[in-house]
This record gives sequence, structure tokens and C-alpha cells, in this order.
Amino acid sequence: MEYCTHDIPKKKTKQPSIEVTTPGACCPLAGAGSKSGVVDDVLKTYVDSCATAAVKQAWNSGRMARWSKDKVAVDQLGQVHQKRSSNKGEIQQKAVPEEEVETDESQWYQYTPNAANLGHGQFGDSLEMCVPCLLHGDEGVGHRRKPVMQMLWGPLLRVGLGAIHRLFFITCCPHKYYSKYNQGTAAGNPVLDRLMVECGRSAARAYYTGIETSHGRFHLVFLGLAGDHPFQVKVSHSLRSHLRVDICPWCEANIREDVPFEDFSLGATWRQTVFQSVPWAPGTQPPMVLIPGGDHPGFLKWDLMHMIPHGCARNFCASITCMLCGPMQMFAAPPGPDKKKERCLDAAYEHFGAWLACTGQSVRDLKEFSPENLQWINNRDFPDSNCKAADTTLWVKWLLDFLGTMPWEWQEPLDHAYEGLLALDQFLRLCYDGNDRLFFGPEQQQAGSEKLLRFLRAYESLAFYWFQRGWCLFGFTPKCHFSAHWHEELFNAVRLKKKWAWNPGAFSTPMMEDFVGLCSRMSRSVHAGTVPISTIRKYLVEVLRHWADAE
Repeated sequence: MEYCTHDIPKKKTKQPSIEVTTPGACCPLAGAGSKSGVVDDVLKTYVDSCATAAVKQAWNSGRMARWSKDKVAVDQLGQVHQKRSSNKGEIQQKAVPEEEVETDESQWYQYTPNAANLGHGQFGDSLEMCVPCLLHGDEGVGHRRKPVMQMLWGPLLRVGLGAIHRLFFITCCPHKYYSKYNQGTAAGNPVLDRLMVECGRSAARAYYTGIETSHGRFHLVFLGLAGDHPFQVKVSHSLRSHLRVDICPWCEANIREDVPFEDFSLGATWRQTVFQSVPWAPGTQPPMVLIPGGDHPGFLKWDLMHMIPHGCARNFCASITCMLCGPMQMFAAPPGPDKKKERCLDAAYEHFGAWLACTGQSVRDLKEFSPENLQWINNRDFPDSNCKAADTTLWVKWLLDFLGTMPWEWQEPLDHAYEGLLALDQFLRLCYDGNDRLFFGPEQQQAGSEKLLRFLRAYESLAFYWFQRGWCLFGFTPKCHFSAHWHEELFNAVRLKKKWAWNPGAFSTPMMEDFVGLCSRMSRSVHAGTVPISTIRKYLVEVLRHWADAE
């Protein structure tokens, strides 16, 4: 497809003709007239060879059968049947009785527009030939350290250890083709919007038409758009984001003064507004509207890695470290010419470094504790850090060891800090180390809901404690609120006695981030003028080589 000058309004400079070729028109399912013969062969090779083992493994373990009966899957697929008001942007949902008994028929009954039709309009009463998938997008590093947008997709039922076996490349677009056409969140970016429309068109064909293989016709069911929050806001034209007062695409937090986003209690007002309105302008639709369910705010999936280890957990650890070095004076400042704050932070990092040496661990970015890298130059600044999620994990473990093994005299902030760290560690272990990375059963729902709420309440208690004493610690961030939405989902699943609920780790993106890096390295090794098509060709060669080795 080409982006011509008449597609990009209000630009005086001539726009270059851009050929952003994608596998099968932005999805491995080619539209009519597209250049997709090679891509169709690649996809059939994958399904007929490597996917054979995946399908058999899924059937033998019962995961595919469970998927076909799972209530959560029906929830997502049923979003396409929800009625939306075009003038007010409100979502009208059918009320679900709290004590409703879930049967195979009642699961479909809630979400079909015709009460007499107890099956899905496209797939009937079975989802065994449906492959649940996720879309993902992010900017990688291209030529001369410039960004390059990468689009990919992958199934939730993962097989294989590496990203090259689990995920599939859609297309890439160098920054010079789209960066100068940014027109704000509401207006969007016409180049990226065109890419998303093409992705949606191909994804819709994958949903309705499917892929004919020797094992039957498979349908790709895209359950959401994963990735970091800035990318999701950009491609969905969301007017509610982390950079605005109205921070949340899912609910109406901060829209009014009586709906504060910092409230984590069970009676928080924002909990009553979840999915009651859409985050984009009334009367408009996001570029993903062609994807079934793509015009629902729930299509934007929170990423566990970005929200907690790379988000509020990092803020939590930074504030605890500054709390120990500042008002609580837990680390004695060694003699030296620097300020007392800097010397206390040096003493804290010396202890952290000794713990790393004893445990055989190492950090990538967190090489020191200083007022600069903890963003605590002035006491009126709220501490934060720019370290990676893996460094945050080690940071949490060290603080747990430090606070949990020393014979400290009991103090309220230390108690809140330890309880919050312990709940945080247990919640992440439950999400990542559980038997099922996709779903939580009733026991996991209860445990996850309790542990996440304990962490959020500890965060809230510490923020209130130090605010009363004039210290700027434990600042509330949008990612704290986004994480609270997982508690809302798990709490409602327990309340409604649901058999299954989504594991927050199901939509985590570490493997997708790795795949973006892999494709970015390919894009750096081709000619700068043919990045999209050349990267796709290199990817097809690479993935065929891996599949041939697997056979």
C-alpha cells in the first residue's frame, strides 16, 4: 500500500510515496489482490508442521477444550455484540445477575443479540478451531538510533522458548515516514492510522474467513492490543491517558472531582464507571474498529511488566529507599565531602551491592543510589527511577531481605513497607509462576485480589503517613490506578463466582519486547530506503530457517 500526498492533509511539504509492504496486507491473511503468495505458503507451512505439535499438545492437555468453554473468552468475543450509543459515546451492557448459574448455554445467552440463538454467529457453539491472539506494537531502534515502528501479533497459547517461535511479524515503518505527521491524540497520525486500518482489515478477515489448512479452518480471534500505554493511546485516539487529567481509558477517574484516581478502596467511585463510556471523541471510531471488539475500551490490554515492575513497583522501591535514607535515618552517613543525603544513599547502595554479591546477582542500569538517578534532588521531589523491570525485581528482593531479617524496632512505616513489598512479591509470583499463565481459577482469583489490594493499600498508607509529616514520598502515578483495575476484575470474578478469570500475566509483553528488538536488528542491516519490504523478506527467511530446524 502507498501513502500519497492527498492522504495526508494540511502539509505544505510534499510527502514521499511510501510503500509499506506487509505480510498479507498487515496480517498473514492476504486481502484480494495483495501480494501474499509467499506469505500464505509460510503460514500454511507453520500450521501444517510446527503448529501440529502445538495443536496436539493443547488438545491432549485440555487447554484448547477449556478455551472453547471458557467464560472469559466468551466475554471478549461478546464485546462485538454490545450496543453503543453513537451520540453520547456510552456503552450499554446487559446486567449480569450476581447469582446466575453458569452453564454452556447461559455463557452464550448473555452476549448474543437474539435470545433464541444460543451459539456464536460465526463459530456456532464451539471455539476449538479459534486461536486467541494479541496484537502488539512498539518502537524499536533502527538506522542511526532512530525509532522504527514494529507491528506484530502472536497467539496466547504459546509453544516454543524463543520469541521467533511464538510471535509473527506484521510490518515496520521507519520514523521518517510518520514522525512529522503527528497531529495530537485526538487527530492521530494519518500514517500510523492507515497502518492500523490495514491491520484491522486483515485481522477481521482472519476472524471471519479464517485459514484453511490440512487440519481444518482456523480462525484468529484478536482479544486485544498489548504494548506500552503511550503506543495504545496513540493508535486508539484516546482522549484519556496518563498525560492528561482524565487518566484512564477504561473508567472515568479524574473526570470529576468526586472520582479521584488515587482511591483504591472497594467503594471507590471510579469502580462504578468502568466501561461506561469510550475514551475517544463522541461520534468517532478508533482505527481498530474493523477488528471485532476493537471499538471497545477493553481492547486496550494493560501490560503487567510496564504497570508494576516497570511502573508503580519501581516508584515504591525508590520511595522506600529514600525513606530509609532520609526521615528514618536507617543508613548512617559515612564521613566525606558530599552532602549527607548523598552519603546516606551511598551507604544504602553499598549494602545493596553486598547483597547482590552474596546472591550472585547483577543489575543492568541501577549502578548507584544518588539523588539524580532516584530523582530526589530536592526533598519536594517524589522519588522515582529509570531502571529496567529486572532491576526492580532485584530491588524488591533486597528490600524484603533488609527489612525482614534485621531485628528492627517496630515502626508503622516499616511495617507498611514490608507488608507492601511482601504482597507485591507474592502477587508477581502468582502471575508469573502459576501453573497457568492465562487464567486464574477461584483460588488464584481470591489470592491475587487480596495480595494486590494489600500492596495498593500499603502504598496508600505510606503516602498518607509521610504527607502528614511533610515529606514528598510515595507519589501516586497513573500506573497505580491502572494496576487497581486488575483488582477490580479479580474481585468481581470472586464475587460472581466465576470459574475462570484472566491472569494479569496473560497480556505481559517481555517476549514481545524481545521480538521487537529482533526485528529492529534486521531493519538496521538493510538499506535505509527499503526498510519495510527488506525487513519482511529477511524475517520470512529467518522464520523459515527456524521452522526447518524444528522439523
